[in-house]
Order: sequence, then structure tokens, then C-alpha cells
Amino acid sequence: ARLSCFRSHFSAAAARAVTGASADVLHTLLNHALLRRYAGSRYGLHPVLREYAGEKLDQAESTYHLHAGWFLRRMADRSSLFSTLEAAAVIALIDETLDDIRRAWQWAIDNRHAAWLDLSLDGLAAYYEHKGLYHEGRDALTAAATAVQETGDATLTGRLWLAEAAFRLKLGERE
Repeated sequence: ARLSCFRSHFSAAAARAVTGASADVLHTLLNHALLRRYAGSRYGLHPVLREYAGEKLDQAESTYHLHAGWFLRRMADRSSLFSTLEAAAVIALIDETLDDIRRAWQWAIDNRHAAWLDLSLDGLAAYYEHKGLYHEGRDALTAAATAVQETGDATLTGRLWLAEAAFRLKLGERE
């Protein structure tokens, strides 16, 4: 049931880190047609099965905590690659897991996890900029800045508002 926390296809490493599922567990689920294998050694649940399993999971907080940590740390790891020749490959990797990254970012906002927001801010903002997702970038950063502002972390709040303002400028918003 814990694999239902993934919104997109996931790697064996992500499954192991977030849910503790070993390669043997993944193989067994594949053999019972409970899991699908996709290109690039990625796995996924059928949407109906994911919904059913998600109800059984009962939104276990520890699973979502691990899920958010995994994906937001991956964003941080990739943030420096946006200005290299590997930018296209990084964007493609993020595209594959964008729904999970969105969910992780929202979890960090909802749980006021400033450290993970801070860690992944540069990578997420760079991704939105490279993809031209200015509205989504603005909205994601507004939500995070508002949440972090309530915690009193002035430095991170300032970084978030500054990044959000950059998206507003790209959108032609002057307020």
C-alpha cells in the first residue's frame, strides 16, 4: 500500500528509500501484475490500484515524510546541473517525476518543513524557469513563502519571496 504514495513512475531506489520495498518485493508485485514496469527501469501502479491502495495506506505520515524527503533532495542534487550541458537530461528526469515533486513540495509547505523547502528551492525554481512554467512557479513559491513566513524564518522567507518576484516579473506582473 505504501507504493501508492508515488504519483508517477518510480525507480527501485525511490521505492526502497521511501517504502522499504526491496527488489524481491518489486519482483513479486510484478509477477502478480500489481506493478508495471516502464522504460528506464521504472515502475508504476495502475491508477485504480494506486487509489485503492492509497485508501488502505490511510495517508501514513511517515511514508509521506520519506516521500517528500526523497524527491526534494533529488531536486537539490540536480539544481546545479541546470547551467550545464546536462540541463536537458535533468529536465527530462524531473518531467518523469513532476507529480511526485509537486506532492513533496506541498507536503513540505503543509508541514512547515523549512529545511526541505530551502534545500529544493533553487532546483524547483530553475526547473519552472527552464520549462516556462511561470504561473506554476509563482504559485508554488507564494504558497511556500506564506507558510514559511509564519514560522519566523526571515532568511528563507526572503529567498522565497525574491524567487516568487522573479516569476511575477516574467509574467509582467508589477505588483
